[in-house]
Amino acid sequence: MALFVRNQTNRTVFVALGYHWPNCPDGDNWGKKGWWRVAPGGTATVRGGASNGAKYFFHAHNDDGTLQWSGPFTTLLPSNPFDWCWPTGSTNSTLRGMQKIIVPATSINHTIVLQ
Repeated sequence: MALFVRNQTNRTVFVALGYHWPNCPDGDNWGKKGWWRVAPGGTATVRGGASNGAKYFFHAHNDDGTLQWSGPFTTLLPSNPFDWCWPTGSTNSTLRGMQKIIVPATSINHTIVLQ
């Protein structure tokens, strides 16, 4: 039972995830974590447990930015690996857009496909 990201491109991609984290220590009720490195044709587990009915946000890009999956929900994401509350940022963070995904209630395991 989990949330997965599958990379169906011919380039390595890096993925960040926003997820519900009640009473996150730095404030807010949302957290963000990244960067999962997903090779071409590969799959990464980005969240364990049942994902059915949950809401997530994600951003993905390749190393030179020619491929990018973003959206209207912005947050500061650093260039290094992180596990933060949603409002947290740092001096090496960039404001990036994230896409919202709501996992169907019938989907205990769910895969986000990047293509």
